[in-house]
Amino acid sequence: MGEGLFHNGLTVQSPLLGCEEAVAYSVGWDAVIRQTEKRHPLLVRVSGFHTPHIQFGSTEYNAPFLVRGVCPDECVVLTYNVTEGVINYRNRRFERNELLIMTHDEEMDLVIGDRNTTFTVAVEESFFRREFEEYYGVAFEGCVAPLALDHGTEEQFESFLSFWLRYFLKREGEYLLPQEYAAIEGAIMEGLFSFLVIEGQKFRSENRILKEGRKLLER
Repeated sequence: MGEGLFHNGLTVQSPLLGCEEAVAYSVGWDAVIRQTEKRHPLLVRVSGFHTPHIQFGSTEYNAPFLVRGVCPDECVVLTYNVTEGVINYRNRRFERNELLIMTHDEEMDLVIGDRNTTFTVAVEESFFRREFEEYYGVAFEGCVAPLALDHGTEEQFESFLSFWLRYFLKREGEYLLPQEYAAIEGAIMEGLFSFLVIEGQKFRSENRILKEGRKLLER
């Protein structure tokens, strides 16, 4: 795992930066960013937070760009791009409702054709596998494709991502107990999974239904 990837409570709010400066804010990542047009200098703003098992980031780009490299070791990374431009990942065009899912053994090769905001959720792999299996009732088998949002839920998904970013940025420096982090991480993972459609199917496992039934009975 990238050294120091999950700094409990660490938040990031950068000013507008050049490409090389922005890399310093990408803890645990080994990637390069390049401008793909010359009309405007590429500027980047990075925001994010860290919990014991999650590094959650939002990176704003003011112009088209490409990024190549690898994501952190022993992580599963979900990436969602908000843009009016074309999203091309490893020579495949992505639709607005599609997400990238990556592990360290897959080289990143992403080209975005316009200004863009990239939301990135890097999750410790063992934690991701545990949460995935608990939610879906099946084991995580590596890169799952296609991975997409339910059609028509893109704005709700962006609101969900923005909510957690604002939640932590407003509480910069606030101390949280381990059980509070555990509850928040559970809510983030459950929220992520609730939006996803895998291989054209909206999963809702029997295990999940039983778990929700127990919660209802307890209440």
